[in-house]
Amino acid sequence: MTDAKSRHLMAVMFTDVVGYTALMQDDEDAARDQRARHRAVLGATVAEHGGELLQYFGDGSLSIFPSAVNALRAAVRIQQDAQREPGLPLRVGIHQGEVSFDSQGAYGDSVNIAARIEALGVPGSVLISGKVHDDVKNQPAMSTLLLGLFALRNVQRPVEVYAVAADGLIVPSPDQLRGAKGGDLLEPAPSPGAFTGGPVRSGTVRRLASDRMLLLTAAVALLFALAFTWTHFREPSRPLARFDVTPPEGRSLLPNVSGVDIALGPGGDRLVYVGEAGGGTQLWTRTLAELRPSPVPGTANARDPVFAPDGRTLAFRAGESLRTVSLGGGASGTLVPRGLSGGPDWSDDGFLYFPSGGVLHRIAAHGGEPEAWTPPTDGVQRFPQALPGGRGLLFTIESPGTPERGTVAAWIPGEDSVRTLVTGTRGRYVDPGFLLFSTADGALRAAPFDLRRLRITGPSVVLLDDDDLRGGPASKFVLSRQGDLLYRTGVVDPIAMRFMWVSLSGAAEPVDPEWIFDPGQDNRGWSLSPDGTRIALKAVTDLGPDIWIKSVPDGPLSRFTYSEGEERMPRWSPDGTHVSFLSDRNGNLDLWRRAADGRDTASVVVDMEQSIAEAAWSRDGTAVVLRTAGAAGIVGNRDLFVFRPGVDTVPAPLIASPFDEAAPALSPDGRWLAYHSDETGRREVFVRPFPEVGSGKFQISDGGGRGAVWAHSGDAIFYVSDEGGTNVGTRLLVEASVDAGPPFTVLERRPLFTIEDSFYFANNSTSYQVAPGDDRFLMARYVGSGARVEMVLVQGFTQELARLSRR
Repeated sequence: MTDAKSRHLMAVMFTDVVGYTALMQDDEDAARDQRARHRAVLGATVAEHGGELLQYFGDGSLSIFPSAVNALRAAVRIQQDAQREPGLPLRVGIHQGEVSFDSQGAYGDSVNIAARIEALGVPGSVLISGKVHDDVKNQPAMSTLLLGLFALRNVQRPVEVYAVAADGLIVPSPDQLRGAKGGDLLEPAPSPGAFTGGPVRSGTVRRLASDRMLLLTAAVALLFALAFTWTHFREPSRPLARFDVTPPEGRSLLPNVSGVDIALGPGGDRLVYVGEAGGGTQLWTRTLAELRPSPVPGTANARDPVFAPDGRTLAFRAGESLRTVSLGGGASGTLVPRGLSGGPDWSDDGFLYFPSGGVLHRIAAHGGEPEAWTPPTDGVQRFPQALPGGRGLLFTIESPGTPERGTVAAWIPGEDSVRTLVTGTRGRYVDPGFLLFSTADGALRAAPFDLRRLRITGPSVVLLDDDDLRGGPASKFVLSRQGDLLYRTGVVDPIAMRFMWVSLSGAAEPVDPEWIFDPGQDNRGWSLSPDGTRIALKAVTDLGPDIWIKSVPDGPLSRFTYSEGEERMPRWSPDGTHVSFLSDRNGNLDLWRRAADGRDTASVVVDMEQSIAEAAWSRDGTAVVLRTAGAAGIVGNRDLFVFRPGVDTVPAPLIASPFDEAAPALSPDGRWLAYHSDETGRREVFVRPFPEVGSGKFQISDGGGRGAVWAHSGDAIFYVSDEGGTNVGTRLLVEASVDAGPPFTVLERRPLFTIEDSFYFANNSTSYQVAPGDDRFLMARYVGSGARVEMVLVQGFTQELARLSRR
């Protein structure tokens, strides 16, 4: 791209395929093939003549050249090719003048004039402005014809327009020029007999060179065209072109959105992404003909967008629901209300496939009942792709605890088992026979793939590595049916967070404005001391992942653990004298404890065969409730146990069911246990008597809830609700006033504020605390990395793929 925020004298060329929409309706495959062939010639010819193809506009394009002569030569070549059988109804317009550039592209009067001149034309014509004519009129074998003086749309001064005359090109007649979209004919040329309205023949134009030169030029042009056709059209392909399509500030990509946050339309000419919106997120869309993205209504807090095969509708995940929305307007609708553990794929056979309960399900795009579709595997199935022609499904089997080291697998309907293909994640098939997948080292790779037999047939090659992605996840890429690739880069800065005090109304202020920390990627956790003066947290430094203690607001940070292993999820004892934490020093994650003042060494409190994910202490310190670790997408592995130090030798089951129980929290008086469970089909907060949990159960949330925390007064429970009213997927912090009774009663549920998407929140643990006084919360916000996320579009990607595979 030309230097940002600069001005240059350039020749500007616009092209446009007339009536492409009608061509698509008549024969979509033929139309796409025509456009693909045309783009291949366009890109190669522009580059060969020293130009730069700046942008495609659906069925049109914008290119610039440092020389008007080169622009015209390229235009003639492109138009002559377009008229080959089957003819493509192409118009071309060229103007020369000063062009301004910035990060969004090229703009200015010269660009507008070139576009208007192109719109004056007819299929098969190349029209140029008087400025271009002045530069080329003395060139050998350049023939032009004055069409007249035109008042162009949104151009102050009339412009002389000429037609280029070359073999096969169309010179418009006066009748064809009247009423053209680009402008009005003010003064026609003085020699109307020269206009033919058809292909150029000898004797119909004013020659600017000798007949002998024209005949010689025609012969050379014919030989060149034959040679060009032989070398460039034996295997039709698209030229490789990369574009920075990063959204502008205020509509930008977010650095830490879960799932796949980008989508590319079937034709490669429309993109969708998850972007910021008023403190939350929503889907944004942009065509390549537009400079700025627009919001997609009804998609608040959407994740994992995917296009329908016709490109007119989107499916996406909001929380655990599967929803659809038309890009033409209208309300979004729900296909599956709950249970999704990842993003969907929309197949040609009219079904959407999505992960739930460890396997893949499917549902008809028009609605109905979802059905489990794939056989179960040892790991969780995610990232489905329906293969062309109903040949089966590609998906990833994630290993529990190490989702980045998954296995790409395939399954054919009717078979009892799946086929494992390669170690990696997010496998995607792309024509003409490749399997793309990402690996744990941060690379995007491709291997030749036999679609009929569903097997890899050769070694893989690296397409993008960590240097290309700049730390971004290699799994965040999407492909169009045209063979284009869209991917997002990562961030240069490490993930950083800042602790915030958040009031009951949602107003946030930093705990310490001068301090941020890196929590690492896995199970972030922190805990506020009972007196509110210290925070125990997991932080990753050059020394590794350890527990640290921070004095607030601006006191020192002290290292608390010194193990070479993983330390996480610290919790203060109710009296503030000890800090417990989870550590894998002995293999799996066990519960350890150490005096808060560091006077002793850490010791094991509970050693379980299964890893522990959370711990909640009773007020008197005589009991601790433990939650066991689970795996994403598998229901039933998260259970609650109780252990009494000095009394029990092993933890006893407290609430162990076929469902998931998580985020345990004991009331200040130790009589009640709050937790959330998905036993109703969605996460809801419940309370039971403690320790006699079987003697009662009371539902606290209504319409979804998780992450319960007791007020210090004991008469309220705070929780996070995913029900955002009309903004489906919006997270709300809710205060439930309660009366312990008997019976235990919810007096009122009062939404406090919408939780901004920039705040970290976990699905299966509690990631905020209530400060003493019950008047504010301790939360953590992502900082520092959002501005560096970029989005890159690679057109003609399949051509590059084939080239790399031949190395």
